[in-house]
Amino acid sequence: VVPTLSAVDHGTPSGNTQMTSATMRAVRRLPPDTVIATGVNTLLYTDTGRASIRVPVRVHQLTNRPNGSFTSQLRQLAAILATHHGVLVVLPAAWSDFVFSGATPADLARVADVHVLRSFSDGGRFYEVTLPRGR
Repeated sequence: VVPTLSAVDHGTPSGNTQMTSATMRAVRRLPPDTVIATGVNTLLYTDTGRASIRVPVRVHQLTNRPNGSFTSQLRQLAAILATHHGVLVVLPAAWSDFVFSGATPADLARVADVHVLRSFSDGGRFYEVTLPRGR
């Protein structure tokens, strides 16, 4: 398993304003055993107390080099989410303080079926990922 997909980011809870958003409230209400993937693990944990899988990044932050394993990591993430009935959490675009360089639902749609599971009033979304037969 690629470290990017298996690493769980554990931040420290604090009182950010995003805690009151519809998306974060919905994350808190997910069943405890729900597998969650997102591009902003620390924010998600800080605001909800929920651990998550970080989505693959296109470019490595430290080296500024392209991630040559991006597509294979997308396939791994899709398989994990599909197998465990997990959700991809995409936060509202308005939260511009958080730079997001990870896989998007459109990226995952190249390797799996991706559908909006829920949309929230603040612009956040939950997506479900399923693997098409034969993949």
